[in-house]
Amino acid sequence: MKKIYTSINNADLFAGLDSPTFEINYVEEKKTIENMEEYDLVVLMISSDSILPALEPVDTDVFVLDENGLLKQIPTHIKVFPDMSALKKAILLWTLTNKSIKRSKEGSPKPKQTQNETAAVLQTDNKITGNKPLQKEEDPFNKENDKDKDKKSPTDDDIVMNEIEEVNSAPPILIEEDYPSKEMPAEYEEAKNKVNIMRNSYVFKGKAYPNNQTIGIWSPLSRIGVTTFIINYAIFLQANKIQTAVIEGIKGKYLQHIIERYEEKPSNYKSFMEVFHLEDKAILNMDISQIHWYYKGVLWLPIGDKDKDYIWNESFLNVYFQFFRYHDVVLVDLPNGEMQQETLASLQHMDELWIVIDNSMDILLWKSYIQSIQKDFNKPIKLLFNRKMPFSKPEEFAKELELPLVAALPDLTEEHYKNQFENHALIEHTAVFNKLLDPFRLITQELGVEIPPSRKLMMMNYLRKFIPLKG
Repeated sequence: MKKIYTSINNADLFAGLDSPTFEINYVEEKKTIENMEEYDLVVLMISSDSILPALEPVDTDVFVLDENGLLKQIPTHIKVFPDMSALKKAILLWTLTNKSIKRSKEGSPKPKQTQNETAAVLQTDNKITGNKPLQKEEDPFNKENDKDKDKKSPTDDDIVMNEIEEVNSAPPILIEEDYPSKEMPAEYEEAKNKVNIMRNSYVFKGKAYPNNQTIGIWSPLSRIGVTTFIINYAIFLQANKIQTAVIEGIKGKYLQHIIERYEEKPSNYKSFMEVFHLEDKAILNMDISQIHWYYKGVLWLPIGDKDKDYIWNESFLNVYFQFFRYHDVVLVDLPNGEMQQETLASLQHMDELWIVIDNSMDILLWKSYIQSIQKDFNKPIKLLFNRKMPFSKPEEFAKELELPLVAALPDLTEEHYKNQFENHALIEHTAVFNKLLDPFRLITQELGVEIPPSRKLMMMNYLRKFIPLKG
């Protein structure tokens, strides 16, 4: 469990933190911080009538809210934020980047400050006197004496080695060999900078919706219609004023191939992974809002040309899935078949897994595999039955697989193949929309949104304005 010490009594500031993982300790502003090294994060606020307590440099992150610019000199171990919004983003980012991994810069320890020196710098009441330059102690690792540098005693070496071990006590980061890689992932501090830049440039400013639901959609069998369902359902949700994004798992560029038929790919389009690995300067010079791909109001995030070359490790997946939680619903198009390591890792960032099946009896051969996924996933897994025909028995499949059935979708095989030669989504046909409306209403109930039957006509009229329905 991570311990957080804060003098800011603002529940919204820590709304995104998982209570079993983070212990938040609220204290009075002017109370002395005792045993600061026991905390992973210290969050304080400075105002004109308060004095920041003395903070001795330890292996703890310190965030300070200074809305009036009262701090004149800022020690390197403290991060200052000008407003509550910036502080909230920093706290969210801190939770995403796994603070159990603590790094030293370039492998060198920071020079320590005494408690008196830190207090002098941070005194920020109406009589601010922290104008003297911060005095730094000499770094024992850089201290050299031309006459004695080759005459170090064993005792000196022991002291140096003990200091190095103290600074670099964090365990090494293990990278799985199974991950495809041509480049190493961005380092911890670099990754934080990139995400901050991307968030500040992003049109939605990373707004978080408290009721966000991220749903993984998968099928063990191929050609079941997972991607087609996701496209139709995402457009339906967005038309119903439910902010929706679609993320493609690590697979072939199938989603991009389909969406390109409907909407020309933005000239500057780059996938999230590609942008994440750009240099900070390149991100600053980029209009982030123009690289995103929208169609019918849905944000589409297909796999990029180079995405498979990067490492999709846990640190990146944390950032990737949390970054787009400003949407009400995020639908994740997972690769079919047996789940690879990166797909299994991504499941931990989803609230539910929906499995799409059809009339094929082969799905029963996957029962034990699905149960093993369910055991590790430990979150709701539900069934969607696709291509329902007069002889179909979706309830019996659900009973055999021991999974709840959400809805059965009609057979649209003929309409689907006709749509291959069209430049609009399948649901834009009036006849198709009418067939999908009732099952989509049932599915949307699983998201906690009710579309009453009395609203069907209103929905149709709204969709006609939003989507030019075809005859």
